[in-house]
Amino acid sequence: MAHADDGYRLWLKFDPIANVQQRNSYAQKCQFIYSDNQEVIIKTAQKELQAGLSGLLGKKILILTNPAGKKGE
Repeated sequence: MAHADDGYRLWLKFDPIANVQQRNSYAQKCQFIYSDNQEVIIKTAQKELQAGLSGLLGKKILILTNPAGKKGE
């Protein structure tokens, strides 16, 4: 039985990138989301970005408010 996407998923569909080599390359470069701004609208945007990237890359992307010791590629 086929399942239709609900409205939210249809609007924000973040299935993994099909090309595994490309997905792995992006995943290596995208380690975390950083912002020291804790306003509600920013936190909401961070969560949406986290959901999108996590879905596309097939891994959890952390949200950091203090990136001490971390660095992006």
